[in-house]
Amino acid sequence: MIKKNNKKKAFTLIEALATLIIVGTIAIAGVAVMRPGDIKKDAYKKAGMDTLIRISIATKTIVSYNSPKHDMTLLKNTSGTEFALASDTNRHLYLSQLYSENLGTKASSSVNTTYTGTSLKNESGSAVGSLKISNFNNGIFIKNGTYMAFKLNANCTTTESNTVYDPSKTTHTVTNSCGLILYDINGIEGPNVVGLDIYTLSLGKYGIK
Repeated sequence: MIKKNNKKKAFTLIEALATLIIVGTIAIAGVAVMRPGDIKKDAYKKAGMDTLIRISIATKTIVSYNSPKHDMTLLKNTSGTEFALASDTNRHLYLSQLYSENLGTKASSSVNTTYTGTSLKNESGSAVGSLKISNFNNGIFIKNGTYMAFKLNANCTTTESNTVYDPSKTTHTVTNSCGLILYDINGIEGPNVVGLDIYTLSLGKYGIK
């Protein structure tokens, strides 16, 4: 009698586990069918966050190893020549080279013509500030396929209003900004929407803000 009851309990447990697996599989499949757009958005934002972390680390590395003043106002380019982020005529080029060195690039270029003149818009179709893709310079494609470009201010005291949008926040204002970094996690492919596949980060004296 005891052996028989034990076998029955074991069989019932196996049945329960099998049922849970089947129900779970159906539920996951149902979510994929019902919310493909949401799943895609989640994937975009996860990739956006991963890239944000990589850019943040690269920025801290640049400040640590390429700045005599240990901030973004004065840097050394890849040849060891000092340049001022606020005023040097080659600052966009030199900074993109430093990020290329730290992130690894597939290719570099000026801002891609696909983007020229295109206003930055959010998911509701509203313009994000007054920025356009053409405001950014020295585009680079890093190894994971992300496109990056730079807009540097004349000083590091500029207030960036309603133009900064990263995967962890809604659009927000920052003060004492040295400029903006734009990144598009899937290169130049659509949907090209701020807060989905495109993000803009404020570059502060000591890192991403």
